[in-house]
Amino acid sequence: MHPYKDLQMAGGMVKENYVVIKRRQRKLWLHREFKPIWYYPIFLRIPKLSEIVMLGKPQTISEYTIEKLIGASILDFSTCLGDYGMGGPGFFGIRVQNVEGIFWLTYCIWAADEHILLDNRVMSTHSNVSKYFQPWLKTEGDWDTIEAMLKDTLIEDVDLQEHSLKITLRKKDGEMHTLNTQRESNAFPPQGGTGKRRRSYETGIMSDYWLVTYDETVLRV
Repeated sequence: MHPYKDLQMAGGMVKENYVVIKRRQRKLWLHREFKPIWYYPIFLRIPKLSEIVMLGKPQTISEYTIEKLIGASILDFSTCLGDYGMGGPGFFGIRVQNVEGIFWLTYCIWAADEHILLDNRVMSTHSNVSKYFQPWLKTEGDWDTIEAMLKDTLIEDVDLQEHSLKITLRKKDGEMHTLNTQRESNAFPPQGGTGKRRRSYETGIMSDYWLVTYDETVLRV
């Protein structure tokens, strides 16, 4: 049994953290404590003879430590991280760079953008309730707006509590923004199908669901 298979992290959501690399990169990824796996099916992706698949173990935000996040710069963001084969769970993440390199800080819950507030306004909702919440992401052009707000900001502060997280961001000109989430909030929209609100997670604590992963790796659910 591979030591990094079926990790059951983020309340059981995350099973593996994999990367497909060129064989010549093997030493680098071994240094990052990834280990090769000789049979690992990836939907519509067959590694070439010059490639290998390796598995590693992400760190939670607490294991990585808040101190390493302070002062890091935001390079990008995504609302469609994670993979279950034929699609994704919709994890939200920010791509971050600090002195250690480039990595992703990812909120590992289903449809995470419905439980992320940017400047106290929800990132996304189902179209059925969009008019009541005025989410940031309503049209394709809205993506550019958020990108302009988040890119090239620095992480000023991270306030991690048992069931909440608030990340304060600052641009070079002093403009400030915040990303925050909680286990439950009236600011989060109801689900489109059921019309009911859901908790962000049922078991564990907030830090369990924020994982730090190397750039170019994938979280499998």
